[in-house]
Amino acid sequence: MSDSIHRFILRAYGIADGQLGGAPDWFKKDLYSIEAVTSVPSSPAQMMLMLRRMLADRFQLKLARRIEICRSIRWKSLLAVRSSRS
Repeated sequence: MSDSIHRFILRAYGIADGQLGGAPDWFKKDLYSIEAVTSVPSSPAQMMLMLRRMLADRFQLKLARRIEICRSIRWKSLLAVRSSRS
């Protein structure tokens, strides 16, 4: 599987494009390949959890949830928290 970190985060957390903010530009530009094999069959939810852990481990990814109330609509979003490597 090859994609940008931005797309991997969207997939791993099940969020829409507009729900991720605060990420550096390279999150969308640079492409990465992920090849993984599990020792036992895994559900899609388990695979997304593994993807989240890999993103945190390899990219020191830290996310903070933010809920915004806008015209009676609740929006859930994730913010990429900058680390010393950003």
